[in-house]
Amino acid sequence: VRASHDLKKAQGALAILLNLSPDTDLKITTPPKDKDITKLETTDTVLQMMDTALSLRPELQGKKSELTAAEREIAIARAAGLPSLSAGASVGYGDSWKDHRPYEKDAKVGLNLTVPIFTGFSDMYNIARAKYAYRQAALSVLETTDSVRGDVWDSYQDYTSSVEAYK
Repeated sequence: VRASHDLKKAQGALAILLNLSPDTDLKITTPPKDKDITKLETTDTVLQMMDTALSLRPELQGKKSELTAAEREIAIARAAGLPSLSAGASVGYGDSWKDHRPYEKDAKVGLNLTVPIFTGFSDMYNIARAKYAYRQAALSVLETTDSVRGDVWDSYQDYTSSVEAYK
């Protein structure tokens, strides 16, 4: 009785959707069973489908890029506490219009060594912050991977149960 009631309600809703009166008698038929309709276009197993999805999903690729960037941030934070060496050079030329020294040439070369002795623990804090960001990015990659695998698993199970219901 309940199934008959639900069928009548669904037919009325369909008729309204088609801009017909809800009491219109719709002749709905079951399509012929065709095994080709329900056949997957691939012979991959569900695990192979998961691997394909993991390699193609852009949000996972983005999370992996964030992980790589976070790893580089750790290296940058560590390098900030190391000594640095810089070099500079300049060349100049001038004409003073004087007889005793009409042209002046100037050349300079210099090296500068900077050794951080105490930075107020900012380097240590920056390294810890970069490591934390890396751990967060790694967890985000794992979470997204699990989500993609779950999506593929759910879709595959929906497909198999729909095929069984169709038969």
